[in-house]
Amino acid sequence: VAAASREGVLVNAHLGETEQVYVYKQVGGEYVLVDVRKAPQAGGGNQRWMDLAKLLSDCQAILVAKAGRFPRELLNKTGIKVIEMQGLIAQGLRVIFSGGQMPALLKPLPCDCAASQLGKGCGCGEIREGCG
Repeated sequence: VAAASREGVLVNAHLGETEQVYVYKQVGGEYVLVDVRKAPQAGGGNQRWMDLAKLLSDCQAILVAKAGRFPRELLNKTGIKVIEMQGLIAQGLRVIFSGGQMPALLKPLPCDCAASQLGKGCGCGEIREGCG
């Protein structure tokens, strides 16, 4: 299972903006980090998502803070579930490896990102220079 994270502890990166993914496997009752992979360059359009699917071909799922419709559909078609959540990576791994449902507490809050902010690296409701 891969996780989109800025620092390797929290699921806190939007799929479209993540620079790296952390890949875990379950060994006994433990979740072991097996790789940190550089994500394809942002702004690559459809090719980025195809390259990401290849990069994650050995993963059953990716945990993300948010994801767009097209990348979600493409990854799902290749057998990689895109799971939106917020919180610790370990919490998401526990749910995925146990086959359970993501608790409401870990599901991301809904947001209404303005279309004008797409591609600017502005998260939902993010306040910083260049973001609305």
